[in-house]
Amino acid sequence: DNQNICNIGELFIRLVFNTDDTEPHCWSSGAGMTYGAWIDNEGRSNSHNAGDVIEDPASIVEDLFRRYLGLDDSDIDVESFDNALNSSVKARLNLLKTAKVYDIIRQVSEQSTFALFYSGAGKLRAIPLNNESPDIVAVVPRDKIVNDSIEISKTSTVVNKITVKSRWHGERGTFIDSEVYEDVTSQSEIKAERAAHYEWKNVVGNSAVHVAQHLVNTTDGIWSKQHVKVKFSTPGFTYSYLQPGDFIRLNIDVNDIVKPYGESWENKDLLVIETGKGAKTTRITAIELHK
Repeated sequence: DNQNICNIGELFIRLVFNTDDTEPHCWSSGAGMTYGAWIDNEGRSNSHNAGDVIEDPASIVEDLFRRYLGLDDSDIDVESFDNALNSSVKARLNLLKTAKVYDIIRQVSEQSTFALFYSGAGKLRAIPLNNESPDIVAVVPRDKIVNDSIEISKTSTVVNKITVKSRWHGERGTFIDSEVYEDVTSQSEIKAERAAHYEWKNVVGNSAVHVAQHLVNTTDGIWSKQHVKVKFSTPGFTYSYLQPGDFIRLNIDVNDIVKPYGESWENKDLLVIETGKGAKTTRITAIELHK
């Protein structure tokens, strides 16, 4: 299923230069791949049209799945990909050698504001992680939680300082930009600086800044903040339709069981990250991604 990306075609560039004064290479750049007719299919909601250059990371990923892995509308949750579009991020691919398509998809996804997941129906979903006003799929009341049992914890994985190299210069084999982003509030709260280093070849400038600050910032960085995590079970197949990427809320009467670190469950948006179905219960794990 994993295929190599290859380009078939011919491109002729006429250029006169003196090999005594210039490196023996000719570098050029193109606008990029363009949308196919699929972007205009019925049921889609976006501002793009067939023939437009693909610049959004979510669309680049969708195009790779369609173009090289043979997926179509029956395999893709197209609404989720439309929802994952982010006008603040533009990306591009610069492939100087053959690469595995899944490696490229992972690389682009990591330099974006969404995550990929296959739904229970086997459809590819793009889950926007920057949505602070998501559609709520379900509100779970206390009487649907088995034995009034709900586990609460805080996520332990935190990255509150990142160094990002970007603006890859292929001619010289180096990155031009290097920026540090940190969440000093997080560093103070957990009494530790947890750093990571990244090299981004697909986003530059304001796009790189937007993605980096989505991950690490003092207000709501999804990497730099600890998130409230909840686990509970519902009877039988109640809420068994929920899947990772859905947003839910707990009804205010769940406060009578336990409150999330002294706060209220009212209007807390919880992102489902894991589900499990058994003969007697449905298990649900969710986190508060944004306060």
